[in-house]
Amino acid sequence: MKGRVESLVALVCICILVTMPAFAGEPIAKMMVSGSNVWFDPLVPNAGFALSVAGPDGVVQESRFAAGETPFFTPGQGDGVYLYELRALSAETTRVEGAAGAELPAETGSFSLTDGAIQSAANSTAVESATALVQEMSELFSWLTIQANNTQILFDDDSTAVGFPNNDWKLFANDGVEGGANYFAIQDVTADTVPFRVNAGAPDNALWVNGNGYVGIGVPAAARPLHIRRGLDPTVRFEQTAITQVWDLWPSELGFRVVDTTANTTPFRIDRTAPTDSLYITNLGYLGLGVNPARQLHLRGPNATFRMDRSANTAAFILCRVDGAGNVWKSYIVGTDGFGVNNGQFIIADSGTGAGGASTNRFVIQNDGTVVMPGLVLAGTYGQLSSAALKTNVRTIDQALDLVNRLRGVRFDWKEGGKPGVGLIAEEVEKVIPELVTHDATDGKVTGVQYSNVVAVLVEAMKSQQSTIDKQQESIAKQEAELSNLKSELEKLKARLQ
Repeated sequence: MKGRVESLVALVCICILVTMPAFAGEPIAKMMVSGSNVWFDPLVPNAGFALSVAGPDGVVQESRFAAGETPFFTPGQGDGVYLYELRALSAETTRVEGAAGAELPAETGSFSLTDGAIQSAANSTAVESATALVQEMSELFSWLTIQANNTQILFDDDSTAVGFPNNDWKLFANDGVEGGANYFAIQDVTADTVPFRVNAGAPDNALWVNGNGYVGIGVPAAARPLHIRRGLDPTVRFEQTAITQVWDLWPSELGFRVVDTTANTTPFRIDRTAPTDSLYITNLGYLGLGVNPARQLHLRGPNATFRMDRSANTAAFILCRVDGAGNVWKSYIVGTDGFGVNNGQFIIADSGTGAGGASTNRFVIQNDGTVVMPGLVLAGTYGQLSSAALKTNVRTIDQALDLVNRLRGVRFDWKEGGKPGVGLIAEEVEKVIPELVTHDATDGKVTGVQYSNVVAVLVEAMKSQQSTIDKQQESIAKQEAELSNLKSELEKLKARLQ
C-alpha cells in the first residue's frame, strides 16, 4: 500500500463501506464504460437498483431503476472524481435502506472524468476488506492526503424534520479551471456564498485566534481582542458600498490618522509623542486641549493660544444669548476682516437675533489703530496720546478764528435709533480742516470728526480772539484816558468863563 491515501475518492468510499449494512459476496454488478456513460450489468437477483453518484462539485444525483433495467449514469458535472453507491432492491421494499432487518447488497466505487472521457474506475463490496483498510490506514498514517483536480469535501445535511438545521457546507481548494486562483475556502452551499477564503501565499499568522478569543492579524498570541501587526502601515479600512464611502484608520511611525479615502483628505491626525490629554472630552461634552476641561472649551499649556484661519470675511466667533429653548435673544460677532496683506480690522458687530448674517459694527479697530464706536462712550477719564516725543513738524494753527467761523455747528437726529444730537458735519469739516476728519478703512469715505482735536483749533481761535479783545481793551483804555483829559480841560474852561 502506498504511504498516503491518494485521493478523496478512496476516503469517502472507505467511510461508506464501513458504515453500510454488512454484506459479503460477489459484486452485484459489473461496471462498464461506453463513451461518456457508465453502465452497471446486474450480477445478482434484484427487484431493481438504487444508484447514488456524488460529482466533483459535491452535488449528489440519485436514480432508481426497475427490475430488468440496466442502471447507468452520464457524468454531467465536468472533469473530476465521481463517487457512487449501487444498491440492489429487494422485492418487498422500495427504500434504499431496505425493510426492517433486511440486508440489501450494495457496492461502492469511483471513476474519474478527464476532458470528458472516463479514465478510471474502481469498486468495493467487501466490508471486511474495507475495515481492514481503515485499520491499516490508522496504523500507518498520521495525515491524510486528498489528491484530485478539484478537491472538495461536501457536508450534505439531509435533515427534514421541522426545526432541525439542514444547511449544507463545502470545503474546497483552488479553482478547477485553467488560469484559476489558488486558495482554500469554506462555502455555504445552501446560500451559495463563500464566507471564508485563504489565498495561496498568505503569510504565517495571517489569522490567529487565541484561547481567550483574542484575534491576531499577522501576529500570534494577540495581546488585545483585535491585534494587527504589519511591517509598515497596519491600516484598518471601513468601506460602505450602498453609497460609496471609504475610511481608513492609518497608524504609522509618524502618528495616527483618520483618512477619508473617498475624498482623499485627512480630517483627523495625531502626531507621534503627542502629550497626554492633547484632546480630552468629558462625559459632559466639555473639550479640553492639554487639560481635563473645567469649561466647554478649555486650553492649557505654555503655548495655549487659539487661532482661527478663514479665507473670507469675517473670521469670527458668534456669541449668542439664548433662552431655555435655544431661541436667540441677542447675538454678537467678534472677529476680523482683511483687505490685503497686513491690512484689516478687528470688529465687534451686533447681529441682533440673527446669530450671524447681516450685522452692524459697534466697535472697530482699524488697521492704523483708529477705534470706531458709533454709539455713546462713557468713561470716568479719557486721555489721548499727545507727547512731543510722538510728533514731528509741529507748527501753530494759523487763522484759527477764521477756521472756526467757517465751521457750522448743527442739531440733528441720528438715522439709527432717532436720537437727537448736536455736532458738526464731517463732510463740511473736511473742506475746512481735513485733519479733523476720519475715513472708512475699506472705501475711504468720510465717516467722522475727531471732536477732541477740535479743541486745538478752538484754543488758537480763542487766543486769536483774546488778542483782538486785548487790543480793543487797550484801545478803549487809551480812549477813555483821552476822554478823561478832555473832560478835565473842559471843566477848567467852564470855570474861567464863569
